[in-house]
Amino acid sequence: MGADQIAEIRPQVVEVFDAAAAGESWCATFRITGYPDLWVDVTRESIRGPSRQSEPSEFLGNLPRALSQSLQVRDWSPNEFVTFSYDQALSPRDVAQLVDALFALELGGADFDYSVDVTLTPQRA
Repeated sequence: MGADQIAEIRPQVVEVFDAAAAGESWCATFRITGYPDLWVDVTRESIRGPSRQSEPSEFLGNLPRALSQSLQVRDWSPNEFVTFSYDQALSPRDVAQLVDALFALELGGADFDYSVDVTLTPQRA
């Protein structure tokens, strides 16, 4: 997993967390620069991203145990998307690590160097 990418992702996750603490609901959509089909949405309750692998257990099996135990599959459509609910005790860095792990899985490995574009949008209740 890329420390540089996690450091790039974390500030926007902090914004999502801060908005939730203020009673607002925001979504941060991360896209890999130059790869518009690779995206991950982060809200205070969930992480959603593309799912080109056969089942979410492939993703969970590639994570450190503490992180994989903090996730639950909420929704999954093979070859389209997967949505995970996550333990609210996770830190913004933990969530940024999950975003990076989703990207690494989709890119075929953890050594892929990438930068992200992000869009923050308010969510309706």
